[in-house]
Amino acid sequence: MTGNRLFEFLAPDALIFLGISLSGILIFFSVFRPAQQLAQAAHQLADQSIPTSITVPALDGVRERLQRLQTDLERSQRQVAEAQTSARHAQEEASRSQSEAMTEARSRDEMIEVLGSALKNLKAGRLDQKLEEAFPEKYERLRRDFNETLADLQKILVSLNDSVGTISSGSAEIASAADDLARRTEQQVSRLEETTHSVGSVTETVKKTADAAMHASIVVTQTRERAESSREIMAAATAAMLDIQQSSKQIGQILGLIDDITFQTNLLALNAGVEAARAGEAGKGFAVVATEVRALAQRSANAAKDIKNLITSSTQQVGKGTALVQETGAAMKTIVENVGEISVLIGEIATAAQSQANDLSEISLAVNQMDQNTQQNAAMVEQATAASHNLSEEAKELVQIVHHFHVGERDLIGTGRHQTDYNLVPSSPLFSTDDFQTSDEGWEEFR
Repeated sequence: MTGNRLFEFLAPDALIFLGISLSGILIFFSVFRPAQQLAQAAHQLADQSIPTSITVPALDGVRERLQRLQTDLERSQRQVAEAQTSARHAQEEASRSQSEAMTEARSRDEMIEVLGSALKNLKAGRLDQKLEEAFPEKYERLRRDFNETLADLQKILVSLNDSVGTISSGSAEIASAADDLARRTEQQVSRLEETTHSVGSVTETVKKTADAAMHASIVVTQTRERAESSREIMAAATAAMLDIQQSSKQIGQILGLIDDITFQTNLLALNAGVEAARAGEAGKGFAVVATEVRALAQRSANAAKDIKNLITSSTQQVGKGTALVQETGAAMKTIVENVGEISVLIGEIATAAQSQANDLSEISLAVNQMDQNTQQNAAMVEQATAASHNLSEEAKELVQIVHHFHVGERDLIGTGRHQTDYNLVPSSPLFSTDDFQTSDEGWEEFR
């Protein structure tokens, strides 16, 4: 029993140990053999040969990789050999190129020195220093281009010098003309101001004249109306005088009748006295009455005579007055007609004066506008004058700059077409009574 129990207890462990042992043996043989083949393959690779003793299927991939590696190694060896050959050729070429580069460097340094000297001369304004010595063939084009550039610069500077001379002369002439124009403009401004003041004064005077003419026209119209009224009054007075004259005639007739009555009364009184005397004592009272009647008639006759004389004198005076009134009426009629003509003339004068005042007002406005425009033009002329002086100064500076250069054949100084030196003075408002005269002299260059 005990033995069976021990067997049952140890049997599983024994089986496990047996399995592990068998597995270890199998693993040993499966690993040791490939390892041995790998060692052989490594020795073959060390000998730079392809291993062929690998027969383990698991190492087929390794064998293929090793074969490819061998192929790559052989190709690399060939490339290294070719590289070594190329390196030798490159070293030889480098030695040759270094020698050529040193030679070229010396030539380039000499060329740079010559070119630097030429550029210094160019900087100093010497355009007559050409590169006469030939450059290396590689740089010969540079020398030709430099000499051609110098030649072009010489031509440009000669032309520029002539142009600068012309500009300098022209700018000086422009500045001088601008000064003259500024003075003329200032004088024109002054004269326009005086003209404006004069036109304003004339306009005021004409307006006053027009107002006075209008007032005179009104007064003359009123005078004509009053003359017309006076003529009517004179006509009425003439008619009244004629009526008075007629009445005087009638009074004269009445006085004649009174004279007749007085005469008849005297006769009757005389007859009554005669009859009273015949009657004696009975007729004494009647005689006294007759005497009184006779005396009364005599006084009436005397009064009528005096009245007749007065009426006659009045009639004569009325006749003279009537004649004078008629003459006055005729004169008044003539005066009214003349006053009418004067009224028409004064009306025309007033209308013309008002029209002249309106025209002068427009002229005054136009002159004021011209004055403003002229003042603006004067300001513009001052600016143009200042600009022309600046241009002249700039032209002088440009002349100095151009004269810095030398072209060899001739000095640029004095070669311009116009070298007149102008002493320019800035414009100042100088007024003069002299008449200005324009001239085209000196402007040929600007046409």
